[in-house]
Amino acid sequence: MRTRFPVLSAALLLASAGLANVQAQAQQPDTAFNPNVWVNVGFRAMSVKGDTARFERYSDLRKNAMALDLFGSTQADDWRIQYGARNVGYDDQSYFVSLSGMGKVKASFSYDQLPLNYGFRSDGYVQTPYDGDYKLDFATREAVQAGDAVAIPGSPSLRSSYLPFYSPVDLQSRRNTFDGRFVFSPTTDVDLTIGVNSFSRQGTMPWGASFGFSQANEIAAPVDHNASNVSAALEWGNEKGAVSIGYEHSEFDNHVQELVWDSPYRITDRTDSRAYVTGDGTTQGRLSLPPSNTQETFSGTSVARFARRSTVSANFAVSTLKQGGTIIPFTINTAIEPIHLERNHAEAKVNVGVFGLAFNSRPVPNLWLTGRYRYRKHDNKTPMFEGDEYVRFDQVLEEGGGETEQFNIERNTLNLGLSYTALPHTAFRVDYVRDAVDRTHREFATTTENAIKFSVDSIGSPFVTLRSSYEHVQRTGSGFNEEVLEHAGQQPEMRHYDVANRDRDRGTVLFTVTPNAMAAVTFSLAAGKDDYPDQEFGLLDNKNQAYTAGFDVYPNDQVSFGVVYAYEKYTSLMKTRNASPGATFVDPQYDWSDDAEEKVNSVTVTLDLIKAIEKTDIRVGYDYSKSDANFKYSGNNIDRLSALGTFEPLPTNTNEFNRASLDLRYFVTPRAALNIAYWFDKYNVDDFAVPESAPGSNEPRVDPQGLMSLGYFTRPYTAHVGFVRVLVFF
Repeated sequence: MRTRFPVLSAALLLASAGLANVQAQAQQPDTAFNPNVWVNVGFRAMSVKGDTARFERYSDLRKNAMALDLFGSTQADDWRIQYGARNVGYDDQSYFVSLSGMGKVKASFSYDQLPLNYGFRSDGYVQTPYDGDYKLDFATREAVQAGDAVAIPGSPSLRSSYLPFYSPVDLQSRRNTFDGRFVFSPTTDVDLTIGVNSFSRQGTMPWGASFGFSQANEIAAPVDHNASNVSAALEWGNEKGAVSIGYEHSEFDNHVQELVWDSPYRITDRTDSRAYVTGDGTTQGRLSLPPSNTQETFSGTSVARFARRSTVSANFAVSTLKQGGTIIPFTINTAIEPIHLERNHAEAKVNVGVFGLAFNSRPVPNLWLTGRYRYRKHDNKTPMFEGDEYVRFDQVLEEGGGETEQFNIERNTLNLGLSYTALPHTAFRVDYVRDAVDRTHREFATTTENAIKFSVDSIGSPFVTLRSSYEHVQRTGSGFNEEVLEHAGQQPEMRHYDVANRDRDRGTVLFTVTPNAMAAVTFSLAAGKDDYPDQEFGLLDNKNQAYTAGFDVYPNDQVSFGVVYAYEKYTSLMKTRNASPGATFVDPQYDWSDDAEEKVNSVTVTLDLIKAIEKTDIRVGYDYSKSDANFKYSGNNIDRLSALGTFEPLPTNTNEFNRASLDLRYFVTPRAALNIAYWFDKYNVDDFAVPESAPGSNEPRVDPQGLMSLGYFTRPYTAHVGFVRVLVFF
């Protein structure tokens, strides 16, 4: 859905009432106090009913726990140190320190952690019948193969025989990131910069691991990888121009190169022509996970300044990407004769070249001229690999696959712009963009976009601000190759939306009226439409529109109040044909369309009372958002299935989010403040993709028809979070 939930980090800032502003708020006219260190220590309590992991998606909000933040700085005549720590001891903690030596040396270091929570073991929602080695109970597998047990239910009335072995698991991972920068300036015109960045992630994530088209399977896949990046750059510059050269080396190392897991159907391997549909063939599945790889980049930039406020710049970058991972066999199924591998390692290599030019000039005070050109080439040097024979789902040997395809891309982009200030405080601008892309192994060998954009900006008036733009873009393809679609088994009248002929129109208007120093009213409008005129199947059109209206009132420096309402609407029309190779492939009675529509309504309300009560800051906020998505079906195939009584349309998908917050800070002294904060979150969802264990129960079923799931579904939650903090300044 497109509903934009406020990110949790923003909520934390709200709960702490803008910690970055504490210093300014603490400065009273009669006490000129500028703290060098401030400490925020307190207690946090939380109560969540429902999906705790979704509420804590990218954060660590442990129940009933202490919280500590620390920020400070130290300064002498020729150097300055700044340091800080946030959420010390938590999975979303962060630390930083920076050193500035006046004129010669600068250095900074940071470390932070970021969790990604899918499901918590303590909630009991996310479950799996697999053990830590991705094994299933052998006796149950044996009974399923003999026909005495059920693996994945084929109808709602059946239950999986693996249910007794389901147990809750933690489905989450955590990223750890370190970043270091060092700058040495031997002279005022020269900088040497060295950077080091590394991150690692460990945990688990949901993964589709199915054995057939009609039977889906999910597992908690392992996540254990790290990446590192080392860079160096030398730059010279003065008032006439600048030149820089740089080198960067990146590595990605995945410690889990492949994944093997049990099939719920069998304990002995076999194969037949229908096994890829039923999933009843192999005893195990095997797949390759993202491989380790490297990238090296050399780059350079130059800038020259000329008369009449003119600047010309050029840049280039040359990269080499390599990947030499081991190629796993085509199948783990011992009932299928092994297929010869042309080589044992990928030997993958891609060369990337980028070149750019830019020109900016202001020949007269009210005229700006700009021009930019960018060239990029993605050249795949990976040796071809023969795959005429392959194995589908580790189940069935197939033929007709063919060689691998070297996808290459060459792109030329030109942007020309002119801005003219014809009226006071008002600029009129026109831009032209031409973007030509050559691609291999796509239905269009070349696509060319021509865009024209007009904009008017008026921002200097004390009473009215206007920003508006309109853009028309036309994309056309050439070098059409129908064989690309036929080889993929797709309709020849279908086009992929990213290369299809397309006409795009979109515009925006932002209008703000400030009648006096105590109020402002804002309106905005955005609308766009994409049409795909030369195709019968695929995405045919896409429309979107958004309206916002709001006002802010601030009668004095102590009181401010604001309300914003937004409405968004998105529609798209897609057409397809349900057909298999043969007579139905060209039969229009199997055509059908989906006219999708989503509407979003949202409201934001804020109230700030800063020292309206002596020594006290109060902030109140409320956010509401609701999204409704509908799907309207039509066409010959829908009429045919409806007459047979076998068509059931998808119901409306609804998401609703509420957040209310209160932040109270009382300054006991200019050096100490007591902070009490509370926020309330409520998320409701009505999602047709969630299989209910019983009608109306609103409790998902882990073994619905055709699925062995993890229980990772979109679930509602209600959360209460409270803070009691003490802020101390030194």
